[in-house]
Parts: sequence; C-alpha cells; structure tokens
Amino acid sequence: MTDGDSPEASSPHPQTSTPSIGRGAVTMFLGRGVTLVFSLAGLLLFPALLGPEAHGWFQYYLSLQLFLLGFLNGCAAPITAHYVALYRVSDPPRQGILLKQVFRWFLVLFLGVAAIRFLLPDPRGYWWIYVSVGFSGCSQMLASALYGLGRLGTITWFPVLSLIMRMTLICGFGWWVSQTLSLEEMGAWGTRMVPPLLVLSTLPAWFWMVGSFLKNSNNWFIPDPKSEVRAAHAFPWEEIRDFGFAALLGQILFQSFTRSLPVLAGQMGYPAAHLGYLGLSTQAFGQTIFIAGFFSVALYPWLVSAGGEKDWDRFSRLQSVAWRLSAFLGGWLVVGTLVLIYPAV
Repeated sequence: MTDGDSPEASSPHPQTSTPSIGRGAVTMFLGRGVTLVFSLAGLLLFPALLGPEAHGWFQYYLSLQLFLLGFLNGCAAPITAHYVALYRVSDPPRQGILLKQVFRWFLVLFLGVAAIRFLLPDPRGYWWIYVSVGFSGCSQMLASALYGLGRLGTITWFPVLSLIMRMTLICGFGWWVSQTLSLEEMGAWGTRMVPPLLVLSTLPAWFWMVGSFLKNSNNWFIPDPKSEVRAAHAFPWEEIRDFGFAALLGQILFQSFTRSLPVLAGQMGYPAAHLGYLGLSTQAFGQTIFIAGFFSVALYPWLVSAGGEKDWDRFSRLQSVAWRLSAFLGGWLVVGTLVLIYPAV
C-alpha cells in the first residue's frame, strides 16, 4: 500500500458509511411521531367504524398477534440490531454468521409458538394470526438487521406502512359491510374476516423488507470461508446468549401484562364489547411506553456510530431514565387494566 492509499481502499470488504447522528435522530423522531399519530387515530376509528362487537374481536385478534410477535422479536430482533451494529465495520464476515444464527433462533421460537394453539379453548382464527406473526416477525428481523448496518429508513417506516394497511383494510372493509349488517352480524363478520385481513395488512411491509435485504445482502454474506471460520471462533456467543435471554424475559413480562389481557378475557367468556374496551386500555399502555421512549429514541443512532466511552455512558444514562419513566407510568395502567378484568364486587 502506498502513502496515498487509504485503509478503506485496500480492504477486501466494503465499508459502510457512518450515519449522521443528527439526521438519524430526526428520522427516528419523525417516524415515531407519525406512528404515534396513526396509532392514536386507530384508537378512535376502529371502534367508531366497526361497532362494539366487531371491534371487540378485532382487539382480541390484534392482541394475540402482538403478544406472539413481542415474544418472538424480544429474543431475536434486538440481538440482530445491536450486534450487527457493533461488528459491522470491524469484521464484516461476523455479520453473516450472526444473522444466520439469529434466524435459526427465530425459526425455532416461531415453530414453538404453534403449541400455544392447543392451550386456547377457543382458538378463533389462530392459524391466520400465526401466519401474520410469521410475516411480521420476519419483517422486524430484516428491518433490525438493516438498522444494524446504519439503514434507519426501513425500521422507521415499515411499522407506519403496516399501520396504514391495517387501518385501510379493516376499517374500510368493516365500514363498507356495516352499511348492510346489524351489530350482531358485524360480530360474526369480525370473527370470520379480521384474521385474514390482518395477514393481508402485513404483506406489503414484508415484500419491502425482503427487497431491501436482498439489495444489501452483499454487506453480510462475504465470500471468504477462511475469514468466516476465524470470525466464528472470535464471536462472543456467551454474551449474545445472555442478552437474548434477558430481552426475551423482558418481552414475556411486558406482553403478559398487556397484550395477552384481551385474549385471556376472551377465553374467560367476556363479551366482545368488553374485549374492545380492554384492547383500548392495553393499547393506551403501549402508547405510554411509546411516548416515554421518545427520550431515548434520539440516541439510538449512537448504538451504530458511537466511538468513545463518553457516548456510551450518555446513551446508557438517558435510556435508563426513559425506561424508569415508562415503568412508572405504565405500572399504573397495568393495575387499572387488571382491575378491568377482575372488577371488585
């Protein structure tokens, strides 16, 4: 290498550019803000356009979908994002090894989730929900991996696309059929049509994520077997395992106290209108977590581009403040939601 050559020019692996922290913060804030707006709009539109019976079954299926999705992504997606981010520049062959391993974990968990169907006395539309969870979970995995390489657009905007499709398909179709059906008939329509519509609403984001992944696949799968073998021996698998268990435990606790409540209430024989009310309550809890997370959203790009100990310390401190606030606000909503399911007599 001559004096005029740069290390990047002589490197056998393509180097990805470091994202701008300021631009990344704006992108993430804007995406989260748009997601929040559509989510709050959905809290108003779904019950108004579907009616109490159909809205109750919609909340039942949506809560089941979000519960299973949170269970899966709680283990796999954070590992993909964080560890691909940490090793994306220093040793590209490690990225392919990590991604393959995480997809194996995701597949094992996804197949295991099928067993939950036999625990439900009334598994209405479960297999439709199971398919939608597969598409949504795969989209989240691919978006997290792209985020680990510094691509903030996909992980920021694909949830917005899913929200728009969900509102358009279910609200639009529900309003159209409600012009000719009674409230009781709308309840039957909800049990029959909401699950396949949830599957359809996940497909556009899935096609987008698969296309983006294939477009950037050269950043992961480096054709250098010897280098991959060296990377496999050097990779901190124990750290990844511990991180995965911690993330999975956190998701189980969070989802068990929120998204599973309408599902449990449905199995206990509560009326559909009550399921809709429970669903709105749990979504309010989720939105509280979402708003509190704004305090740390701007710092996410540091996970990709932080180069010094000072940045990591600041990231950790501000993120811990955001989670403490989330726990404080969300705890009251959890208690209130539990009271709704088991009212004091």
